[in-house]
Amino acid sequence: MVGRAGRAGHAACGDSFLLCESKAGPAVETMLRTPMPRVESCLLAIARMKRLLLEGFGTGLMRTVEQVEMFLQATLLWHSAEYAKLHACAKRCIEQLIEEGVIEWSTVDQEFCTTDLGLATSAAGIDSKEAKQTHRILAQAIDRG
Repeated sequence: MVGRAGRAGHAACGDSFLLCESKAGPAVETMLRTPMPRVESCLLAIARMKRLLLEGFGTGLMRTVEQVEMFLQATLLWHSAEYAKLHACAKRCIEQLIEEGVIEWSTVDQEFCTTDLGLATSAAGIDSKEAKQTHRILAQAIDRG
């Protein structure tokens, strides 16, 4: 268990107390004294960024370009990568999501809309290629039956 003793916004620092079972003490001390490995965002991987964006669109958290940027500002990647790299990755992913038919851009409303395929893809937790294949198979089954 860990907590911060002090009043956030009233003090620049505070004390932290770590409580553990006595038998875990040596391991905890080692962990605290060992340098932490560098933490890196996995979102520069196209598949992961696409998944994040699709879920953001699919849940209605974002629709406009401004909302996409605000959404991305809440990620570790925003705080650790060059803006140009992040922007290029997000733009490429959005273009691919549009090509795959899971989102659309409304020029009238100036916002992104999630298609039925996109909603199903997001809800099922699968990628759009797998969703398209599943949709095609189900449509064939319906036509036959």
